[in-house]
Amino acid sequence: MRYALIVFLLASCTQFPQLDATLPAENAVAPRVVPLGPILAQADRLGGQTTDFDAINADLQTRLSQLRSRAANLQGPVIPTATRNRMRRGIDTSALQ
Repeated sequence: MRYALIVFLLASCTQFPQLDATLPAENAVAPRVVPLGPILAQADRLGGQTTDFDAINADLQTRLSQLRSRAANLQGPVIPTATRNRMRRGIDTSALQ
């Protein structure tokens, strides 16, 4: 909230450009209106390929299942239980007492 107030205060001090030198509306050039058919025909000629959404979806589903499998493998303990027990047996705690 504090940052929004600072930005607002800084923006309120800004000098706006003079708009008197703009072109009048009668000098503005309107965009040309063209039929859509030739544009779509040109896009079909240039593209030439149809998108196989079923193949894309199948590929994404395969990748998703692989990522979920990797994530499930990462959910276990970092150090396996057998290794952790062996490490605990190897630590001499007699000096701590």
